[in-house]
Amino acid sequence: MARMVIIDHGERYFSVYAHLSEILKKTGDAVKRGETLGTVGDSDSLAGSRLYFEMRKDGKSIDPLPWFRK
Repeated sequence: MARMVIIDHGERYFSVYAHLSEILKKTGDAVKRGETLGTVGDSDSLAGSRLYFEMRKDGKSIDPLPWFRK
């Protein structure tokens, strides 16, 4: 079973975190910068333990680098 968290940042921006072994937040919980969302683990991925991260706007993948510079 794939475990994934999607965060709504407003203005149609979303971040996606997948391949989690444990999710520490519940649907609707507020999330603060630097807060732990879950733990990375082997969620039946052929590549083993890893974290999948993606930024999306309007349903399309975007470059996340500008978000890390803020």
